[in-house]
Amino acid sequence: MDIALVSSAADHAGDTDLPQLISAAEAAGHTARIAIWDDPNVDWSVFDVVAIRSCWDYTTRRDEFVSWCQSVGDHLVNSARVIEWNSDKIYLSDLADAGISIIPTIWDAKSMSDLGEHRSWVVKPTISSGSANTAHWTTAEAAAAHSNELLATGRHTMTQPYVASIDTVGEFANYFFSGEYSHTVRKPALLEADQTPAEAASFPGGLRVVEIDQTILEFSHEVIAVAERVTGERLIQARVDVVLDDAGQPMLMELELVEPALFIDFVPKAAETYIEAIAPI
Repeated sequence: MDIALVSSAADHAGDTDLPQLISAAEAAGHTARIAIWDDPNVDWSVFDVVAIRSCWDYTTRRDEFVSWCQSVGDHLVNSARVIEWNSDKIYLSDLADAGISIIPTIWDAKSMSDLGEHRSWVVKPTISSGSANTAHWTTAEAAAAHSNELLATGRHTMTQPYVASIDTVGEFANYFFSGEYSHTVRKPALLEADQTPAEAASFPGGLRVVEIDQTILEFSHEVIAVAERVTGERLIQARVDVVLDDAGQPMLMELELVEPALFIDFVPKAAETYIEAIAPI
């Protein structure tokens, strides 16, 4: 099979997964190359598989990106329908309505009275990645002000109580390829309280591969199953980000279906299983 591993002009050089995926594809008898999603000279019809990998600029050009996805056709991973649904974090409300436990979320908060009583809050745009324009606030006044600043620029917002377990056990990023569990990377706390949010995306340090308990694994499988029912689509690549509530029970922080970084440096075998999922023999 001919595989396009899709990135952006600004980001492909920094995506350390790409060379390893190319090698794994070649070892499996495929051909693979990096292609830039908004390059007008690329003929996407020549590829058997078009796998979105590191199009990290899509959050500032979402409508254009979704239109491109729709133009690619049915060999896009994941499908254009999934990308459109998942590229705005309002999808979390669909999953919550379907019974998935998410972090309690206030959409488009405008005043302190919207926020409820909590120790602190996280505010972010609903279209964002890599913690861009995201901040952790210890006062309702600051959280509401941040939400209003984003709303004033035409963006929608989400405000959530800060989950205390992130500071102790971290966040669990669980990877699935074609519904099969691959690996988990633990992310430590990223946001310092009461710091001006960064405009650009950033990636956490201190990552490590961990084993997860059965409760988190079963919850993650449930998230995948529900998302497939909601979208009516099969999910080829997925990252289920899980945190623990005050009782130690799993909650969904995010379901990343657009361009989940795989952190193959930590789990080299994942390159092979990823290629098997997107280009089955």
